[in-house]
Amino acid sequence: SCQESYSRTYASLVKLHILHELENAVELISQTDNIEYSSNQLVKSFNWVNRLEMMSSSLRQQNVVLSVQRSILSLFNMSDLLSNHWLSTCQTMRKLRHYDSAMLALHQAKLNNLPGTKSLIEECKILKDSGQTAKALILIEPVEIDVLAIRNTWKLSLKNQSNLPNYLNTH
Repeated sequence: SCQESYSRTYASLVKLHILHELENAVELISQTDNIEYSSNQLVKSFNWVNRLEMMSSSLRQQNVVLSVQRSILSLFNMSDLLSNHWLSTCQTMRKLRHYDSAMLALHQAKLNNLPGTKSLIEECKILKDSGQTAKALILIEPVEIDVLAIRNTWKLSLKNQSNLPNYLNTH
């Protein structure tokens, strides 16, 4: 009973949170002088990051708020802030081990002009964290990895009880 009451109350709090985000958008619209500068300053003053940290870690709840925030940024053509917002979402998804969602968020960040080096590094982090280290290495330094030669070197070092070459030693 108590948990059910909490769930209903929290859903209402999320709706209030969204209304506050929309109120922030109206505040942006009401700015008339130097809209470019004031919009960026106002968005930064909204303190979105801290407000999201206070929310439940439920992705379902946070995604609704994040979507509203991205809509506000899109409405005002703030592609830099929008790409950073998507990048932040990507990093959160990666840390939660939602790798497909992280890649989708990264794709959206790229569509909103995320610089190539940032997107490359983040993609490599996703690949590494998802167990695709070889693919991540190929993205960073596109050279052919000879897995068979590495495996043979590994077996030979085990057989001879010798040390691995430094480039294969992970300790």
